[in-house]
Amino acid sequence: MTIDDYLHEFQSRLTYVSEKEQTKIKYDIRSEIEQIKENLLEHEELDEEEAEHQAVASYLSPADMAQEINDQYFESIDEQFSGRSIAFIFVLSVILTPLGILIIPFVTGSFNGFSDQLIPRLVFMLIAALILFFYYPKHITSEQLRSLRQIFVVLYWYPVILVFAFVLNLFRSDGFSMNLTLYLAVSLFIWLLILFGTRIFYQKQLNKPL
Repeated sequence: MTIDDYLHEFQSRLTYVSEKEQTKIKYDIRSEIEQIKENLLEHEELDEEEAEHQAVASYLSPADMAQEINDQYFESIDEQFSGRSIAFIFVLSVILTPLGILIIPFVTGSFNGFSDQLIPRLVFMLIAALILFFYYPKHITSEQLRSLRQIFVVLYWYPVILVFAFVLNLFRSDGFSMNLTLYLAVSLFIWLLILFGTRIFYQKQLNKPL
């Protein structure tokens, strides 16, 4: 295994480590293996290729090294930024509450009084999202980061749920297909905003220094 092969396999096993951190870590590992290689060339009768393979073989395996880095990364975050459970509930509410509100007309089959409730709630969630984006604590914990990653499963499946609810409503005797079709389009647009906003927040957390 060459140094490049080692680094490629190592990088594929990293989780939640930002690209900036990955670049720095890979540079440090390459430097250490190169140093081992130089020592082998100096003290052993080996060519470049053999020395490189032996240097890689003598180093910690990619899987073990990745596990060690992942553990250090999460421990560092947890030690510095523990006790954020209430704040993280706020994160989840900003993401999930609008999705729950948007699906109500599909369930009830009626817009009665809904617009009066929807606009104030969405305005509140927009303000909350801006506060969250700019003023949220420096970092969330590793467990919260994993939970946030799992939220993407909900976000990716949400359009399927909306379309399924839309189709079911077409069979109502008092269906409102034209209004519902327009509302479906608006709901999908809001879903896209939430999805992109969540991804931006997630990447922002990843790219913050430890």
